[in-house]
Amino acid sequence: MSEWFKSLFSSSTLVKDTMEGLNSLFTSDDEREKAKIILEKQFQDFQLKTLEAANAEMDSARNREVKINESANSTWLAKNTASIIALSVILLAFIMFYIVVFTVIPTEKKDVIIYMLGGLISIVTMIIGYYFGSSKGSSDKDAQIQKILGAK
Repeated sequence: MSEWFKSLFSSSTLVKDTMEGLNSLFTSDDEREKAKIILEKQFQDFQLKTLEAANAEMDSARNREVKINESANSTWLAKNTASIIALSVILLAFIMFYIVVFTVIPTEKKDVIIYMLGGLISIVTMIIGYYFGSSKGSSDKDAQIQKILGAK
């Protein structure tokens, strides 16, 4: 998620902006504070449900792959398709690196080659994250979930 999007929907910004809009509806500071607490709790519940849904989606995809690999009825191709595609994309990325570094690229094709290489680098990053996990993203999510659970 981009930093702009995070800041737009961060708890403090969203709660503050909403409270400013609702401020005229309350007659006392006590009512305002109670509404702010309720709004913050609802936003934290929303964040927790969003993180849980993202984690469930990743678990579902990995569980599907595990079931295919453990099944006696799965063919060799079914068990290895994802790995073959991943290795092919990584091989293609290395070929593109070789082309960019060791060959003379015509000027009119240079931008296209660089653009393709950038896309391949992004895909290779996703492949590495899928097979080896994204420890940084995972630890950030775990910390966020613990922060939200601790606030309940």
